[in-house]
Amino acid sequence: MKKTEIYICDCDHADVKQEENIFRKAGLEFQWLHCRNQQEVINSCQGARVFLNQYITMDRNIFRAIPTLKCIVRYGVGVDNVNLEDADEYGVQVCNVPDYGVNEVSNHAIALMMALVRKIRQADENIRHGIWDYRQSIPVYRAEAQTVGVIGTGRIGSAFVRKARALGYRVIGYDINYNPDSGRFPNIEFMPFDRLLTESDIISVHCQLNETTRHMFGYKAFQKMKRNAYLINTARGPL
Repeated sequence: MKKTEIYICDCDHADVKQEENIFRKAGLEFQWLHCRNQQEVINSCQGARVFLNQYITMDRNIFRAIPTLKCIVRYGVGVDNVNLEDADEYGVQVCNVPDYGVNEVSNHAIALMMALVRKIRQADENIRHGIWDYRQSIPVYRAEAQTVGVIGTGRIGSAFVRKARALGYRVIGYDINYNPDSGRFPNIEFMPFDRLLTESDIISVHCQLNETTRHMFGYKAFQKMKRNAYLINTARGPL
């Protein structure tokens, strides 16, 4: 490519040295921009064929204004800032990084779960205020006595499942794409969403954000959960 056809149109990383090394070895030119909205992308990226994109919404406004665009590579796992129907209509391929942060996110979800069920923050605050009374943290339940419900059993959800089971928790799951004939997770009891809500002491959310899952946790869902249940969401806020 003699002219710039690859743009990192928005990325909050400290540098893009890895991308630069890969492009240089491939003999490709690129520009790293810091666009803040769609109009800045349209103004700055005319003639682009490939975008590396992090936050800015990618839809027909961009695709129509930059007809040369053929591919968007999304930093991270989710592609919820890309309108997939618009991309399909305009012939734009959409890619992601499916193995990004699998262990980091699943480990963080486990850490959040343990901080909650072991009352770590509560005990820490009590001690900092001079309250040395373990009874204020009661009850603290054993892992073997609690059920963890996992919403979404993709790469991150699967990693979380393995780690929660290793700690001794009973793990149940819900996945909109679950196929009982696939043979995956023989030790997990998959069940309907509503039943998982009623049985879980802890729920950890690891599903994609799309129109099927958006606002899946609302007033009706919370009503069905146990009064003392914990909800951990390391996926997307609008869930």
